[in-house]
Amino acid sequence: MKNKRLNSFFDLEFLRFQNGISLLELAVTLAIVAVISVPLIGIISQIFSSPLQWNAEMTATNESSQVVQFISDDALQAQKITILDKPDYVTFEWVNHGTFPSIIYSVTYSYDEDSKSIKRTEKINDDQTSISSYDSIDSYEDVVIEKTGSLVKVTATSTVDGIFENAKSTSTRSALTRVLVADEPPLPPTYLIAWDDFETKNFIGGDGWQNDWVVNGNGSASIIEDSGNQVIKIFRAENTQISNIERKLKLSGHPNPKLQVVMRLENFDSGDLVYVQVGPSGGSFTTLTTFSKGSDVGSYQSFVWSLTSMPLANESIVRFQVYTPNIGTSNIGVFIDQVEFISEWSND
Repeated sequence: MKNKRLNSFFDLEFLRFQNGISLLELAVTLAIVAVISVPLIGIISQIFSSPLQWNAEMTATNESSQVVQFISDDALQAQKITILDKPDYVTFEWVNHGTFPSIIYSVTYSYDEDSKSIKRTEKINDDQTSISSYDSIDSYEDVVIEKTGSLVKVTATSTVDGIFENAKSTSTRSALTRVLVADEPPLPPTYLIAWDDFETKNFIGGDGWQNDWVVNGNGSASIIEDSGNQVIKIFRAENTQISNIERKLKLSGHPNPKLQVVMRLENFDSGDLVYVQVGPSGGSFTTLTTFSKGSDVGSYQSFVWSLTSMPLANESIVRFQVYTPNIGTSNIGVFIDQVEFISEWSND
């Protein structure tokens, strides 16, 4: 009991000598904490926000660089450059002659307001093959494509939203590219769409065709040697008025197509006719020319016909047709040495 009283006495004495915190001391402490906290909060905020802001800036830089790079790469290949009106920017066109038949590329850049992006639309032989997009382009005016002589300048500004409200990161990139096309376009190159010179001595030679030569009617055709070359000769049967041979090819997507033929005609009688025709499979044929008596000069001649004014189909047919009313007596001769479909690429 005595010890318990002694403990209580010492407890009271201990409490009597404890000093509390005055109101002044508390106010000073809070003031110091407030002064330290303001820059400290800013430093902490910056530590956490800097990577996010840096990421936004990098995204903007990458987007603008991509736009400039892709447009410049296409410009470098172009044989024809057409500056377009809003919402489009430009069309680049070129021909790859390293394949047969040659391949025509067309790439158009345009602005899509809804997605705030640049669209790259690629076509091969007039058939759309792909669409790519490059984002973060706020307006049509943020991309500028200028052509002066053989130089193409591309400038692109990309804008990406930051982490704070109304905060944006922007990046502008530009590039100057020397292109193949100057102010004066080069002479248009000519390339083959399909051809056959019959030197294979069969009906499956040449290249660019969709099938073999087909003989129709009751007549016949064969590969023979004539004047040192292999040629196809159309024979008229004794009991028919019409004989023809034909072959399929794709004409759509080729600019300014033409048909070139080297052939020899002989022994026409009155009323004998030879038609050269082209038309879509399953559709109406266009007669390019009709040979009659007087055309049979007996020597090989070269003929060229433009096909630009007629329908060009994915599956077209060229036909050589022989007609004679003189059944049993006609000795008409039709010898075809070369058949070539060509395309003339124009920079106009």
